[in-house]
Amino acid sequence: MRSEASSPQPLGEGSTWQLAGAALVFSALSACVALTFRDYGITWDEYVQQNYGERVFRYFSSSFRDLSATEYLDLYAYGGSFDLLAVLLQKLVRLDPYDVRHGLNAFVGLVGIAGTYRLAAGIKGPRAGLLALMFLASCPRWWGHMFANPKDIPFAAGFVWALLYLREVGKRIPSVPLSLWVKLGVAIGVTLSIRVGGVLLFAFLGLELAWQMFRTPPRLWHVGIFRCAPQAVSTVVIAWVIMVAAWPWAHRSPLANPVRAFLLFAHFPSRGMNLMAGKEHFSGAPPYDYGLHWFGVTIPELHIVVLVAGACLAAFAVARRARHQLSISGDVVRLCLVVSLPELYISLSKATLLDEVRHSLFVLPPLMVLAAISFDSLMSKLPRNLKILGLAACVAWGGDHLRHVVTLHPYEMVYFNRFVGRLNGAADSYETDYWGSSFREAARRLNELVPRRRPFDGRNGDRWLVSGCGSPTSWSHYLGPQFKVALDPSSADFFFVHKRWHCDERFRGTRLLSVERFGVSLSSVVRAAEGIDAELAK
Repeated sequence: MRSEASSPQPLGEGSTWQLAGAALVFSALSACVALTFRDYGITWDEYVQQNYGERVFRYFSSSFRDLSATEYLDLYAYGGSFDLLAVLLQKLVRLDPYDVRHGLNAFVGLVGIAGTYRLAAGIKGPRAGLLALMFLASCPRWWGHMFANPKDIPFAAGFVWALLYLREVGKRIPSVPLSLWVKLGVAIGVTLSIRVGGVLLFAFLGLELAWQMFRTPPRLWHVGIFRCAPQAVSTVVIAWVIMVAAWPWAHRSPLANPVRAFLLFAHFPSRGMNLMAGKEHFSGAPPYDYGLHWFGVTIPELHIVVLVAGACLAAFAVARRARHQLSISGDVVRLCLVVSLPELYISLSKATLLDEVRHSLFVLPPLMVLAAISFDSLMSKLPRNLKILGLAACVAWGGDHLRHVVTLHPYEMVYFNRFVGRLNGAADSYETDYWGSSFREAARRLNELVPRRRPFDGRNGDRWLVSGCGSPTSWSHYLGPQFKVALDPSSADFFFVHKRWHCDERFRGTRLLSVERFGVSLSSVVRAAEGIDAELAK
């Protein structure tokens, strides 16, 4: 069978400075993670994810007798690998349990960045790998989610490594080493162990095999594709076993329950309203351009310009029938399919979408690989003077971008690009801190402002009562002993509020403090003056 024309540089080849540069950048990113992972607050979802992880741990530690994980909220339909690992690590590391979660989450995010480097370097050499690494790491949304998103970041990290091994399998058919099939099975299995939506990778594997069959003369099928069929099946089996391993609900029916979970999330019930471009819409009926729009306002400007320029360059190359670019364009087509097909499915199926674009973060690494390939190709075609000018402009943009992101820290998740006026321009038209992570800063500032004892009134004792939006853990975890959560919000002394779902309109009082970035309020603490609107608080 004729192999695809492709001769990417092995990772060990290329300029020494390119390899050293990648190692230096990755080391700097790792140092940043180590220094800042304790800065991030608890998002709404982390309390239930932590609870689910503890239930999964009890399931195994009780010799499968404790079945509480198999009926916990809707999380029973998710694999428990990350949450179980977080609980196990918390038992070994003497830190705040949520800080441990954030550190582990960030480490997994770095693994995703490393996979992005490997994928780009395998396609076009270490320079493209270095560019892809830098492009992804400089996406503030990715960086912010890295610390406190225990579903979408691990899923995205597993996804990009599966794409890496899937590409290697496609290159080596029919002589694929067994070790490579095993690596692919493990990568897909880890992805599935986070979210069953990883079955998409099986579809990509099927497309790859179908493409290779199309390119192979029928008389050679028996030594090509058919020879790989048993190995492909074994890869599916390995992935399935890994998916089920840390998933208590799947243990009850290893074949049927994962399918039920996929069908459940394909038609997930709507859970509220989303704000996008100044308009609110039901999460169960998002606009057709939902994902494209959110990526367009949250990916940095340089990355978008490079992607658009690369698309124009590719279109021109196709028009000119540039045969010498075939080896790269084959990979580019694969990446374009990986990025576009899931988003197309989500758009046409009208899937439930909540919380900006976080459910589609898994397409960000391959998208940044495309950006790296585009940038590398554009630079190679420019005259020397224009190349120097372009690189200087990129460095200047990078300095300003870094300053902006450092000012946002630790709320990189609220980043918006210049196309919508950054955070200042987007604050009234888009969701900002929809997950309540800024409540950590607000709680610690409230600790410093409020006396240790509340004036005793015979009803509430000598502790201040607190209520607010979202999960109480997001703020109560950081409050001092002089506070306790109010069982009845109408009796609370303080309210933690933000703008999502008009929370700030439901709690009335005097604003005591506000957590802000660039003059935009992300969350506030309100001192009860008139109380709470009981009907709106329900």
